[in-house]
Amino acid sequence: MLLQALAESDEHRRLGRAERILWVSALCPQIGAVFGPLDTMSILNEARECFIEGHYIATVLLAMAFVEHTVMDELADSGLGRPGKFSLALDAAAKKQLFPDELLSRTRNLSLIRNAFTHRKRSDNPDNFGYRFQRRGVHPAKILEEDAKQFLALMYEYFRCTLKELRE
Repeated sequence: MLLQALAESDEHRRLGRAERILWVSALCPQIGAVFGPLDTMSILNEARECFIEGHYIATVLLAMAFVEHTVMDELADSGLGRPGKFSLALDAAAKKQLFPDELLSRTRNLSLIRNAFTHRKRSDNPDNFGYRFQRRGVHPAKILEEDAKQFLALMYEYFRCTLKELRE
């Protein structure tokens, strides 16, 4: 009974998963082996997997976690340490010009959406999911999928910015 229900669910969701695999594959750089901190690389992979499975809020949270890890690591590698707050890390990264200004600006804006998921915000906060749903008047799943796509695009842009060639 359970296996039959799972098989039907898999069949019902297969086309959507295939479309999401194709979409996210276009973001991934075509490279060989990638080395990095195990936790950060695991977050990168899990954000992708969550998106493919349609777990959009998890995608948002994980993609921004990857961005935070990456910004903090780049600051540390530049000798600037690791600021306690992400907003301070973005300020330091901008001052040191570690990433393009447009990317850092987009990161600040998207972090407000992420924060509205992780920290309770008032219902009239423009970054709150419920507020955005009421303002736009479209299905909540559509908003969440759009969010997830924006966050994945951001995550992979940071990934590409920090790729370095391994030299022997």
